[in-house]
Amino acid sequence: MKASLVSATALSQCGSHYLSATALARTAQRGGWPAALAFLSLSLAPSGAGAATINIPATCVLPPGGSPGTSVCLATALLPGGGSTKDTITFNGGALTLDQTATYGQAVTLGTTPTNTLNQAGNASTFTGVMSGTGNITITNLDKTTGKQLTTGSVTFNGKNTYSGSTTVNSGANLTLGSKGTIASSSTLADNGTFDISGAGNTTITDLSGNGTVTLGANTLTLSAAASMFAGGIGGSGGLTVNGGTETLSGNNSYTGITTIGTNGTLAISGAGSIASSSTVTDNGVFDISKATGDVKITSLSGSGNVKLGGNSVILTNASDTFSGVISGTGGLTVNGGTEKISGSNSYTGVTTIGLTTGTTAATLAITGAGSIATSSNVNVTKNGVFDTSKASGNVTITSLSGALGASVTLGNNQTLSLSNASGIFSGVISGGNPSTGLTIAGGKEALMGVNTFKGSTTVSAGATLTGIGSIAGSLINNGTVRPFDTVSNKAGAFTVGGAYTPGAGGILDIAIGSTPGVGNFSKLVVAGKATLTGSILDVDTFNSFQFPLGTSTYAGILQFGSKSGDFTGVSFNGAACSSEGTATEKWSCDAGLLTFTESFTAGALNLLVAQAPEPGTLAVLGTGLLGLFGLRRRWTRSSD
Repeated sequence: MKASLVSATALSQCGSHYLSATALARTAQRGGWPAALAFLSLSLAPSGAGAATINIPATCVLPPGGSPGTSVCLATALLPGGGSTKDTITFNGGALTLDQTATYGQAVTLGTTPTNTLNQAGNASTFTGVMSGTGNITITNLDKTTGKQLTTGSVTFNGKNTYSGSTTVNSGANLTLGSKGTIASSSTLADNGTFDISGAGNTTITDLSGNGTVTLGANTLTLSAAASMFAGGIGGSGGLTVNGGTETLSGNNSYTGITTIGTNGTLAISGAGSIASSSTVTDNGVFDISKATGDVKITSLSGSGNVKLGGNSVILTNASDTFSGVISGTGGLTVNGGTEKISGSNSYTGVTTIGLTTGTTAATLAITGAGSIATSSNVNVTKNGVFDTSKASGNVTITSLSGALGASVTLGNNQTLSLSNASGIFSGVISGGNPSTGLTIAGGKEALMGVNTFKGSTTVSAGATLTGIGSIAGSLINNGTVRPFDTVSNKAGAFTVGGAYTPGAGGILDIAIGSTPGVGNFSKLVVAGKATLTGSILDVDTFNSFQFPLGTSTYAGILQFGSKSGDFTGVSFNGAACSSEGTATEKWSCDAGLLTFTESFTAGALNLLVAQAPEPGTLAVLGTGLLGLFGLRRRWTRSSD
């Protein structure tokens, strides 16, 4: 009967020499055993001609060894030169120290014992056979004699392995997959050393954990059923794909390829984790940055999945994609470079920022199709930023708009841009559109400080306010309040309307006055077209604690127009209604009769005459001939904006 060695002790040490199990099997086949090995308890099993099973039991330990009944099992003794490819290696909880550079072509069976270990021992070893079984495998790298950790060498798997247990790469160890190598059926990879797929092609594993290094080369690593956190670094020009489960990255990754999240996958960034160098994130599942310790940078964003911000912002550094999914959370979206297109209905409530505050890098956020960022608290466009709504399929609503000089908003021919609860100061330029579209301030207060060229009209809804000292090219429809005022420097100024001014019933033109006429710190509305005043209100307010001087002051040109129709229905002072002294004189008594406002219309302008009467006081002539003083009533003024 031909036989193979399946002893629980795979080798025996005679003096300073190790004899391999294969050698013992060959001896058995010839009919005799060395007398020196007669003490070994051996069992024989039928085998094919020349085949043997090399068993790696739990008594095979890592160096330096030394425990009674254990041995450091060396490959030079068990598998000299790599051994015969006809043999089988069976791990039953032991460690095989690879103390030679060799290729091992044997089939390997991994038992379910706690730990099966390959110790690379500073050498380059390759396994081309199939590893099977339900057990696990650990790669470590210890000196074969001292047991000290090494950093050289590698273990390469170049077979189509089918084992289902875990794969662990310890610190200092290197597990490399060859061009035919796979560990796709392994339940998880715990990488605390180096996992190298640079020569393997695109590679699938189940899960990734640990704090080591993944070397991609130009290949993509795919996780099929992730459930772990990886705190190490993934590098190379390849990419990362999460097709199923949840993978959490908390380390600084440097790979430059695409990050892909499948429909059943979640990629989470935790702590200081980063994938900033990845060329794009294609998110068709869930990209979760809610557990990151701050804002998260990525290059670009595409896909139809979900982005969960938590309280963080996602920052796109060089965008070039369209995202049709949903961004949610209390954080925000920032586009610092390139062009990002949004076509989905997003629900995040933080600030949308477009462009850098320094430098010259251009950045664009475009709304396309039915895309929406209506819940974002503000759209802030910096000096090199562009907010483009020209490709939207309908009206676009945002909460508020702010921006620096040089910022740009581009309207299309099919939509009106509506501000639902404005609170911003926009110093850039709004352009584009056509006469049937434009800008609506539906709520809040918006300041326009730049020279806007869009062709449509600007509508101020009831309860809303348009302020600023900029201009619009089209008409102004005022159902709320228009107040020409520079909220940045707290000075009154002129707001220019290129078309007509049409207030609705109760629409208010608020003229702010902060000085005497000569100083010129008072508001002006300059209308190139027709100003229709019927049904509207003129409100005069003071700021910076200004008090009208005694006598009459003339504030010329508070309203300038190409033509005029009608007159104000009412006049108020600091929001309190004045009483008419007769339409023929267009005089209004205000502030309990202490002020008289007189409207004086000339060709193309309205001048406001303000007469301040002294408050009743006591004029006494004292015995010395001194004149008593008039007591002046304290004026109530509106606080500065």
